[in-house]
Amino acid sequence: MIMYSLNGENVHYGTPVNPYGADRVPGGSSSGSAVAVAAELTDFAIGTDTGGSIRIPSSYCGIYGFRPSHGVVDISGVIPLAESFDTVGWMARDVGLLKDIGTVLLGNQAVEKEVDEQLLIDEALVCIAEPDVQALVLQAADRLGAKQISRWTPDRIDEGFETFRHLQAREIWREHGEWVQAANPAFAADIGARFQWASTLPQQELPLYKDKQTAMKRAFAANFAPNEIVLLPTAAGPAPQIGGSGQELEAIRAQTMKLTSIAGLAGCPQLTIPFASVEGLPIGLSAIGYPGQDLFLLSWANRLFGIDT
Repeated sequence: MIMYSLNGENVHYGTPVNPYGADRVPGGSSSGSAVAVAAELTDFAIGTDTGGSIRIPSSYCGIYGFRPSHGVVDISGVIPLAESFDTVGWMARDVGLLKDIGTVLLGNQAVEKEVDEQLLIDEALVCIAEPDVQALVLQAADRLGAKQISRWTPDRIDEGFETFRHLQAREIWREHGEWVQAANPAFAADIGARFQWASTLPQQELPLYKDKQTAMKRAFAANFAPNEIVLLPTAAGPAPQIGGSGQELEAIRAQTMKLTSIAGLAGCPQLTIPFASVEGLPIGLSAIGYPGQDLFLLSWANRLFGIDT
């Protein structure tokens, strides 16, 4: 998969089996890690997340998954994909263990213990998901006492998604293009198409998209407080069926990445929580925290969803 897929299907070695449905994709690209945790083969696993590769398989496989703030976990030795977004995160079935892992990997990150969290929900983000998912997320937000906000618009969401995918693609080609041209590897059709598209994009435009990301980071920092947590669907819907048409899967990918690109662009931590199901398939509720407030976010989730609460 070479980290350029949200489905987790592997045409070379076989696709890891989603425990909630063998006919459903496990999510990717950290599909093996998610399936190992969901199938109770291990208590936790690590993975990489650039565009959603921990959050989406965690949602599809019904487990907790955490993407840290960009740059707070050392990724030395990891094969890069797109440096502006690459992170190493972790997954677990238990939110308490997810937090314990964070206390190790995040080091001495400070937590504002005297500050209460403020949960926020923006319907413009929720409406990206399928109707069944929208209803479940809004019900959960209401139960949790989230405050309604209007800080996103469809145009702003689309601009963020376009900025993310263009910056990501240019960085991917800058990193791997020479090898792709020399080795001519046999990619899966969807991944090969993304590399082909990336090869056509002018590298001289990379600073333009990097500047757009910087502006979006500043806007997020200016419009939110360190104790605020934004709730939203993790993915547009439950895990799609394996072997779906390329057009259908690409449409699902685009809708889902409108959601996952938000934390990536702003460098925020994001936690996905298994909270509901649609026709027996897991649905993830996501919580995006302020950049650098990873342990604050994990502590909130542990208080709310931990076994001892």
